[in-house]
Amino acid sequence: MRAVTIGVLLVLCAAFVKWASDSSDILNGFTSHTKLSDWQIQLGVGAFCVSPLVSKVANTKEHSATENTTYEYDFGAEYGGGGINEGEYDKASIYAILYAMYDHLGQIKMPGQKDTTFEFTFNTWGIAPIAPATTHAGNPVKETDPQRHGKNSYGYFVNSPELQKRLASVDGKVSIVEIGCGTGAGANHLSKNVFTKSQYMAIDMQAGAIDSCNRLHASDRLKCVHIPTGVGNEGGAVPQADNSVDIVIILETHIAEQQIGPEEKAIFAEITRILKPGGYFLWGNALPTDVWYQAEAYLPTIGFETVNRWNNTKEGVLARDEDAPRVATIMNAIDEHYMAFKIPYFGATCSQVLLKLVRNFYRDKGTAMYDKMVVGYDSYMHYVFQLAK
Repeated sequence: MRAVTIGVLLVLCAAFVKWASDSSDILNGFTSHTKLSDWQIQLGVGAFCVSPLVSKVANTKEHSATENTTYEYDFGAEYGGGGINEGEYDKASIYAILYAMYDHLGQIKMPGQKDTTFEFTFNTWGIAPIAPATTHAGNPVKETDPQRHGKNSYGYFVNSPELQKRLASVDGKVSIVEIGCGTGAGANHLSKNVFTKSQYMAIDMQAGAIDSCNRLHASDRLKCVHIPTGVGNEGGAVPQADNSVDIVIILETHIAEQQIGPEEKAIFAEITRILKPGGYFLWGNALPTDVWYQAEAYLPTIGFETVNRWNNTKEGVLARDEDAPRVATIMNAIDEHYMAFKIPYFGATCSQVLLKLVRNFYRDKGTAMYDKMVVGYDSYMHYVFQLAK
């Protein structure tokens, strides 16, 4: 029996060494095709914890600049820390890990709510209902819903009178494509509760995200589609005919984080291809304020008119404040789940670094991403654009 145990340990050690050599850089080591099992994540986190990357990330200074303002964030700072520079990570790798983590954590119980559990499927930072319009009758969200802020943001577009008029003219029977849907939680909310007569296609580049979308949300009204390269990249085309879609939605997906560059222009070109003349492009996110100015300047050059524009930055900050207990619950679940955080000497530091990375990703209070929204470097905007008829 002892020999068998030693043999198993040797095999596990060999697997760990192999995994550590291949994937200790969890910020860049995976692709949009990667679907990670729980033991792979356990080993990957372990490899990260004993690698020099922990120290490198902990000592990062994030540099952010626009035409008029420059900010520098120290990762280790008590307030405003946690950020890393855009070129130091690959978004496909980050999302592969996050979607695997969501799946493996399963149902999480909300503190202070006896019978409320949820599976962490909303990446969305979301907005809180400061203004009455946020809780439009067409976007019913319960105040006890743990993921209400994300749903509020997804449903906010129904405040557009022009969009409402268009929906009424076709009895709500519209075709919708969402680009960068994540696990499809927002798509599920919209297709079920807001655009109830729509045919909805939810697209993401991450295989793990689309697996969750199919497992949790796919239906006769909602189709989940995997495009590994991402829409517009390397020929990644939306599987829809030219001029066939009524509405395209992008909400808090990982584009335009620094500029309206080649990737963004390729996505916009694909949107103009599939939209019907007079169709709507709905875009919401917290992005550098300067990037929104770039978008407003560029989109009219390819046929779009700005129909509605809302600055919901205050609502975005309040959402992060209100969401702190949920984020803390998730961070505790992650901390408990991964054995590497229990490794003597390495574990505690690794836990602090990795959890701060994740908290920064969710703009949790006290992180660089949160601070950018508070000071106005980033603005949380909702736009309704219309393609020329």
